[in-house]
Amino acid sequence: MSIDRVTAVNLLDELVPILRKVPETGSRIYQRLATIFNAAVIDGLRPDNPATPICRELHRRAGRRKRRNFPSMPYRQASAFMQRLQEARGTSPRCLEFAILTAARTGEALTAEWAEFDRRARTWTIPAAKMKCRERHIVYLSDRALEILDGQEGLSRRFVFPSLAIRTPMSNMALLMTLRRLGAGAFTVHGFRSTLSTWANELGIAKPDAIEAALAHREENAVRRAYNRS
Repeated sequence: MSIDRVTAVNLLDELVPILRKVPETGSRIYQRLATIFNAAVIDGLRPDNPATPICRELHRRAGRRKRRNFPSMPYRQASAFMQRLQEARGTSPRCLEFAILTAARTGEALTAEWAEFDRRARTWTIPAAKMKCRERHIVYLSDRALEILDGQEGLSRRFVFPSLAIRTPMSNMALLMTLRRLGAGAFTVHGFRSTLSTWANELGIAKPDAIEAALAHREENAVRRAYNRS
Protein backbone atom coordinates (compact mmCIF):
# COMPACT_ATOMS: atom_id res chain seq x y z
CA MET A 1 0.00 0.00 0.00
CA SER A 2 1.45 3.39 -0.96
CA ILE A 3 2.10 5.73 1.94
CA ASP A 4 -0.58 8.25 0.89
CA ARG A 5 -3.30 5.58 1.05
CA VAL A 6 -2.67 4.37 4.62
CA THR A 7 -5.49 5.38 6.97
CA ALA A 8 -5.81 5.63 10.74
CA VAL A 9 -8.14 2.61 10.65
CA ASN A 10 -5.48 0.59 8.79
CA LEU A 11 -2.98 1.35 11.56
CA LEU A 12 -5.44 0.41 14.29
CA ASP A 13 -6.24 -2.92 12.64
CA GLU A 14 -2.55 -3.82 12.33
CA LEU A 15 -1.20 -2.48 15.62
CA VAL A 16 -3.84 -3.57 18.14
CA PRO A 17 -3.04 -7.32 17.81
CA ILE A 18 0.68 -6.61 18.20
CA LEU A 19 0.12 -4.42 21.26
CA ARG A 20 -1.99 -7.14 22.87
CA LYS A 21 0.66 -9.78 22.31
CA VAL A 22 3.89 -7.81 22.84
CA PRO A 23 3.18 -4.31 24.24
CA GLU A 24 6.78 -3.10 24.07
CA THR A 25 7.15 -4.07 20.41
CA GLY A 26 3.76 -2.58 19.55
CA SER A 27 4.66 0.74 21.17
CA ARG A 28 7.98 0.93 19.35
CA ILE A 29 6.38 0.15 15.99
CA TYR A 30 3.77 2.86 16.60
CA GLN A 31 6.47 5.43 17.45
CA ARG A 32 8.48 4.51 14.36
CA LEU A 33 5.42 4.77 12.12
CA ALA A 34 4.52 8.16 13.59
CA THR A 35 8.01 9.40 12.75
CA ILE A 36 7.80 8.07 9.20
CA PHE A 37 4.40 9.66 8.55
CA ASN A 38 5.62 12.99 9.95
CA ALA A 39 8.44 12.89 7.40
CA ALA A 40 5.93 12.02 4.68
CA VAL A 41 3.84 15.09 5.56
CA ILE A 42 6.92 17.34 5.45
CA ASP A 43 7.94 15.87 2.07
CA GLY A 44 4.46 16.41 0.67
CA LEU A 45 3.71 12.70 0.22
CA ARG A 46 0.46 12.94 2.20
CA PRO A 47 -1.54 15.72 3.92
CA ASP A 48 -1.69 14.30 7.44
CA ASN A 49 -0.20 11.81 9.92
CA PRO A 50 -2.66 8.91 10.43
CA ALA A 51 -0.82 7.81 13.58
CA THR A 52 -1.64 11.03 15.46
CA PRO A 53 -5.39 10.56 16.12
CA ILE A 54 -5.21 6.87 17.09
CA CYS A 55 -2.84 7.00 20.09
CA ARG A 56 -5.52 6.93 22.78
CA GLU A 57 -7.81 4.58 20.88
CA LEU A 58 -4.93 2.22 20.17
CA HIS A 59 -4.22 1.62 23.87
CA ARG A 60 -7.92 1.53 24.75
CA ARG A 61 -8.56 -1.29 22.28
CA ALA A 62 -5.41 -3.18 23.19
CA GLY A 63 -6.22 -2.97 26.91
CA ARG A 64 -3.74 -2.68 29.71
CA ARG A 65 -1.60 -5.69 30.32
CA LYS A 66 -0.53 -6.52 33.84
CA ARG A 67 3.13 -5.73 34.23
CA ARG A 68 5.31 -8.62 35.31
CA ASN A 69 8.67 -8.35 37.00
CA PHE A 70 11.70 -10.08 35.50
CA PRO A 71 12.14 -13.51 37.17
CA SER A 72 15.14 -13.19 39.46
CA MET A 73 17.29 -15.77 41.22
CA PRO A 74 17.08 -15.74 45.04
CA TYR A 75 20.38 -14.32 46.25
CA ARG A 76 21.07 -17.35 48.45
CA GLN A 77 21.34 -19.43 45.24
CA ALA A 78 23.55 -16.93 43.44
CA SER A 79 26.89 -17.99 44.90
CA ALA A 80 26.58 -21.61 43.75
CA PHE A 81 25.35 -20.46 40.35
CA MET A 82 28.31 -18.08 39.93
CA GLN A 83 30.70 -20.96 40.63
CA ARG A 84 29.09 -23.01 37.84
CA LEU A 85 29.15 -19.97 35.58
CA GLN A 86 32.89 -19.40 36.14
CA GLU A 87 33.58 -23.00 35.13
CA ALA A 88 31.69 -22.61 31.83
CA ARG A 89 33.84 -21.72 28.84
CA GLY A 90 33.13 -19.30 26.03
CA THR A 91 32.28 -15.66 25.42
CA SER A 92 28.62 -15.98 26.41
CA PRO A 93 29.33 -17.20 29.98
CA ARG A 94 31.94 -14.45 30.40
CA CYS A 95 29.53 -11.78 29.24
CA LEU A 96 26.80 -13.07 31.54
CA GLU A 97 29.18 -13.19 34.50
CA PHE A 98 30.40 -9.68 33.73
CA ALA A 99 26.82 -8.38 33.51
CA ILE A 100 25.98 -9.87 36.91
CA LEU A 101 29.15 -8.54 38.57
CA THR A 102 28.57 -5.02 37.25
CA ALA A 103 24.76 -4.94 37.66
CA ALA A 104 24.60 -3.95 33.99
CA ARG A 105 21.53 -4.18 31.82
CA THR A 106 21.78 -6.83 29.13
CA GLY A 107 22.32 -4.43 26.24
CA GLU A 108 24.99 -2.49 28.11
CA ALA A 109 27.06 -5.62 28.70
CA LEU A 110 26.57 -7.01 25.19
CA THR A 111 27.71 -3.78 23.54
CA ALA A 112 30.58 -2.99 25.93
CA GLU A 113 33.49 -1.50 23.99
CA TRP A 114 37.18 -1.39 24.90
CA ALA A 115 37.22 2.39 24.58
CA GLU A 116 34.82 2.64 27.54
CA PHE A 117 37.27 1.09 30.03
CA ASP A 118 40.04 2.61 32.14
CA ARG A 119 42.01 -0.27 33.63
CA ARG A 120 44.17 1.98 35.80
CA ALA A 121 41.14 3.67 37.36
CA ARG A 122 39.24 0.33 37.37
CA THR A 123 36.21 1.94 35.77
CA TRP A 124 33.78 1.27 32.95
CA THR A 125 32.14 4.47 31.70
CA ILE A 126 28.97 3.69 29.76
CA PRO A 127 27.97 6.54 27.39
CA ALA A 128 24.63 8.25 27.92
CA ALA A 129 23.41 7.03 24.52
CA LYS A 130 23.54 3.42 25.75
CA MET A 131 21.81 4.09 29.08
CA LYS A 132 18.09 3.77 29.72
CA CYS A 133 18.05 7.07 31.65
CA ARG A 134 20.23 8.75 28.98
CA GLU A 135 22.85 9.74 31.55
CA ARG A 136 26.49 8.62 31.57
CA HIS A 137 27.06 5.82 34.09
CA ILE A 138 30.35 4.88 35.77
CA VAL A 139 30.82 1.31 36.99
CA TYR A 140 33.63 0.49 39.45
CA LEU A 141 35.17 -2.85 38.58
CA SER A 142 35.91 -5.71 40.96
CA ASP A 143 38.99 -7.93 40.69
CA ARG A 144 37.00 -10.65 38.96
CA ALA A 145 35.49 -8.19 36.47
CA LEU A 146 39.02 -7.08 35.55
CA GLU A 147 40.08 -10.72 35.14
CA ILE A 148 37.24 -11.22 32.68
CA LEU A 149 38.42 -8.23 30.66
CA ASP A 150 41.95 -9.64 30.60
CA GLY A 151 40.62 -12.92 29.24
CA GLN A 152 38.65 -11.21 26.47
CA GLU A 153 41.55 -9.24 25.05
CA GLY A 154 42.46 -9.99 21.48
CA LEU A 155 39.05 -11.27 20.35
CA SER A 156 37.88 -7.99 18.83
CA ARG A 157 39.33 -4.52 18.46
CA ARG A 158 36.02 -2.90 19.35
CA PHE A 159 33.72 -5.16 21.35
CA VAL A 160 34.64 -6.87 24.61
CA PHE A 161 32.15 -9.70 24.01
CA PRO A 162 31.98 -10.13 20.23
CA SER A 163 29.85 -12.56 18.28
CA LEU A 164 31.44 -15.19 16.08
CA ALA A 165 31.43 -12.56 13.34
CA ILE A 166 33.81 -10.53 15.60
CA ARG A 167 32.64 -7.19 14.16
CA THR A 168 29.30 -7.28 15.98
CA PRO A 169 28.26 -7.90 19.61
CA MET A 170 26.42 -11.07 20.62
CA SER A 171 22.63 -11.24 20.81
CA ASN A 172 20.78 -11.43 24.12
CA MET A 173 19.64 -14.93 23.13
CA ALA A 174 23.22 -16.13 23.68
CA LEU A 175 22.99 -15.16 27.36
CA LEU A 176 19.57 -16.75 27.76
CA MET A 177 20.89 -19.99 26.29
CA THR A 178 23.77 -19.89 28.78
CA LEU A 179 21.28 -19.62 31.63
CA ARG A 180 19.38 -22.62 30.27
CA ARG A 181 22.52 -24.73 29.85
CA LEU A 182 23.40 -24.04 33.49
CA GLY A 183 19.95 -25.04 34.73
CA ALA A 184 18.80 -21.48 35.42
CA GLY A 185 16.37 -21.10 32.53
CA ALA A 186 13.58 -20.03 34.87
CA PHE A 187 15.40 -16.73 35.46
CA THR A 188 16.35 -13.79 33.25
CA VAL A 189 19.59 -11.89 32.81
CA HIS A 190 17.91 -8.64 33.82
CA GLY A 191 16.56 -10.37 36.92
CA PHE A 192 20.04 -10.52 38.42
CA ARG A 193 19.81 -6.78 38.98
CA SER A 194 16.91 -7.53 41.28
CA THR A 195 18.96 -10.29 42.91
CA LEU A 196 21.66 -7.72 43.68
CA SER A 197 19.18 -5.18 45.02
CA THR A 198 17.46 -7.71 47.29
CA TRP A 199 20.77 -9.02 48.65
CA ALA A 200 22.20 -5.56 49.27
CA ASN A 201 19.05 -4.19 50.90
CA GLU A 202 18.18 -7.21 53.05
CA LEU A 203 21.72 -7.61 54.40
CA GLY A 204 22.46 -3.89 54.67
CA ILE A 205 25.45 -4.15 52.33
CA ALA A 206 25.24 -0.48 51.37
CA LYS A 207 23.09 2.60 51.77
CA PRO A 208 19.95 2.61 49.59
CA ASP A 209 21.29 5.55 47.56
CA ALA A 210 24.47 3.62 46.76
CA ILE A 211 22.48 0.55 45.72
CA GLU A 212 20.28 2.61 43.40
CA ALA A 213 23.37 4.31 41.96
CA ALA A 214 24.97 0.94 41.23
CA LEU A 215 21.81 -0.03 39.35
CA ALA A 216 21.88 3.26 37.41
CA HIS A 217 18.39 4.16 38.61
CA ARG A 218 17.49 7.79 38.02
CA GLU A 219 16.63 9.89 41.08
CA GLU A 220 12.93 10.70 40.69
CA ASN A 221 13.04 13.81 42.87
CA ALA A 222 14.17 16.54 40.47
CA VAL A 223 15.40 18.89 43.20
CA ARG A 224 17.36 16.16 44.96
CA ARG A 225 18.80 15.03 41.61
CA ALA A 226 19.97 18.58 40.88
CA TYR A 227 21.67 19.10 44.23
CA ASN A 228 22.99 15.66 45.17
CA ARG A 229 26.23 15.18 43.22
CA SER A 230 27.61 12.36 45.37
